[in-house]
Amino acid sequence: MGSGWDRGPHRPRLRLGDAVNIAARLGSAGAAGELLVSTATAASAALDISGLEARTLQLKGRAEAVDVVVLAAAAGPAAGPTSAAAA
Repeated sequence: MGSGWDRGPHRPRLRLGDAVNIAARLGSAGAAGELLVSTATAASAALDISGLEARTLQLKGRAEAVDVVVLAAAAGPAAGPTSAAAA
């Protein structure tokens, strides 16, 4: 997966690689409430991405653009068990 370091059997390991870099960049590239996934990852996961919004992004640290799809976009505050219980 790339390079890494390890300082002993009970220390955390750091792994760096292209997939990790792309995931980090996509995590910060979307607007609030959006979940961006590369089309390569969607294909590997056998996701049906037909009908989803597609974008091509130029990510920092990459020479070539990355094709992505928007899997989720929240219209407002996230509604979860704690939000619903408080209402």
